[in-house]
Amino acid sequence: MQDQYLNRGEWRLLEEKEREWDDIENLTITVELVWEEGFEILPTKGHVPTHMIKHIYFALCLNTFRSAFLMPIINAKSEVHKYANPR
Repeated sequence: MQDQYLNRGEWRLLEEKEREWDDIENLTITVELVWEEGFEILPTKGHVPTHMIKHIYFALCLNTFRSAFLMPIINAKSEVHKYANPR
C-alpha cells in the first residue's frame, strides 16, 4: 500500500530515470519497505509503510556502486535528487 500521489510524483520520475539508465547498462533494483513508529493501519488491516528505499545497482560498475533513494510514502512532492543517497 502506498500513497496514490507517489506514482504521480517523484517515484514516477525516478522510474523514468531508471529506464534511461537501463538503456545504457543493466540495472538491478530492489525496494525495501520501512516501517517507522506510527505507520498507518487501514480498516482492511493493510499496513502502509512510512518509507521505501530503492537500491539501484549499475552493472558496468560491477555492483560496486549503487544509489539509494529514501522515498517517503506520503507527500513525496519535491525533487527526486533530494531523496538520493549515493553509496
